[in-house]
Amino acid sequence: MEHLTMEHFMHLDNAEPTIPGGTHKGCILKHLIGNESPVGVEGGMRVAYFEYEPTGSTEPHRHDQEEQAYFLLEGLMTVTVDGSEYDLTPGGIVHIPLNAEHSYAPVGEGCKFLIICAPVAFLEGYQNQSD
Repeated sequence: MEHLTMEHFMHLDNAEPTIPGGTHKGCILKHLIGNESPVGVEGGMRVAYFEYEPTGSTEPHRHDQEEQAYFLLEGLMTVTVDGSEYDLTPGGIVHIPLNAEHSYAPVGEGCKFLIICAPVAFLEGYQNQSD
């Protein structure tokens, strides 16, 4: 069994904040696992922390290489997935299927949430293991 080292751990306070571009407006992003995080992964899974201002939002978009889940930590948030709206409260989670058009925005005072991303290649490998 592989022994865990410090490269397997990250604390939100130590993650470098960035301002994402593209469809994201009025937020900061911290990469916790994968991408630009010091905690790398082999399968491509990513976990990121987002903090949105009250006027922030994300325009409708799709991902053809990964599924996502949003886990709300603080505040209120409306998530639209393929035309259906979901109101998240703290502790709520929503799944974004592959290629689903989605957008989200805070309600009221802003919000803080985690995005968990699983790439298609990882999902296919997992399904093959269970066959």
